[in-house]
Amino acid sequence: MQLVGELYERQYGRLVAALVRMLGAARLDWAEEFAQGALLRALEVWPFRGVPPNQEAWLITTAKRLAIDRLRREKLPVEPLLLQEKPATDDRLAMIFLCCHASLSEDLQIALTLQAVCGLNARQIARGLMLPEPTVAQRLVRAKRRLREAGARFDEPGQLDSDLAVLYLLFNEGCAVTESASGWFHADLCHEAIYLARLPAQRRPDAQALLALFLLQASRLPARVNEAGEAVPLQEQHRARWDRALLAEGFAHLERSAAGAAVTAYHIEAEIAATHAAAPSFAATDWARIALFYSQLPPSPAVRLNHAIAVGYRDGAAVGLAALNGLDHPGHLLSAARAEFARQLGRIAEARTHYTTALAAARTDA
Repeated sequence: MQLVGELYERQYGRLVAALVRMLGAARLDWAEEFAQGALLRALEVWPFRGVPPNQEAWLITTAKRLAIDRLRREKLPVEPLLLQEKPATDDRLAMIFLCCHASLSEDLQIALTLQAVCGLNARQIARGLMLPEPTVAQRLVRAKRRLREAGARFDEPGQLDSDLAVLYLLFNEGCAVTESASGWFHADLCHEAIYLARLPAQRRPDAQALLALFLLQASRLPARVNEAGEAVPLQEQHRARWDRALLAEGFAHLERSAAGAAVTAYHIEAEIAATHAAAPSFAATDWARIALFYSQLPPSPAVRLNHAIAVGYRDGAAVGLAALNGLDHPGHLLSAARAEFARQLGRIAEARTHYTTALAAARTDA
């Protein structure tokens, strides 16, 4: 049911956070179980009884009933769930503080936040971090165990050290879906990341840069698909469909991010997005500037791939194809880039081979 899938993307993190507030941080596993149970119950009930007018209230009530049943079976107090608590702050922000608890190393903080706050599963997290899925699964188990051992509390104030990396991965999952059977992106995830990024952006220049990056990238979402639901490549997008309000806000935050003394990777990536946004057309894009910025980022498979593509658009498809040689990148994007440059050179058989390889490696129908 599409509605339940959309609700999962929007509500899973809220449900988990609300339940952890009531059950306590030591029962994070239970909170995740009850949130999933409520969403599954919706899938069973709503097609027959109709969608309730307030879906969020229905889900939290159902999750609380599941929790109360479990507590009673375990002969544990149920009063915390019977009280109508109203948090003083955003539950999701408190949940991020919990997941970034000082008892956890940064790698555990990131994995746990992506699962508990963002609702990503181990496969999605592994793909975003370019790690084996078993490694991520082990990190999640360790993170929850250490929170219990540390006696971490949901309402414990904290400082976010890993929040930007978490939000970056959340936004990426929204922009490039890795699990859905259909669709090119999840706008809700993108806007959730934007919402959460506004909180640290109030006090940190690097967060200002990250928020600028999100806004500039999100401005293109309306132009990324046509009326038939087909993908529209950047070079074919109608730039008049880009969201001008998001663009203006993105440029404003990028300017404010210059107040800090340090230039971070988020500043550089925001500059890349701004260069695309400032170009009146794809042909007028300053690819030399973009290639220079990519050369200044810490090297990674994704950065090397994007740098090679930028070099290809700067110096020609033949140079771009040569720049791709020797690169290693998981998934379909490297083969897709090779296919595109070969197609531009008129080497159709070679392009077809690379496109076939890319299709075989792609993880979604879209």
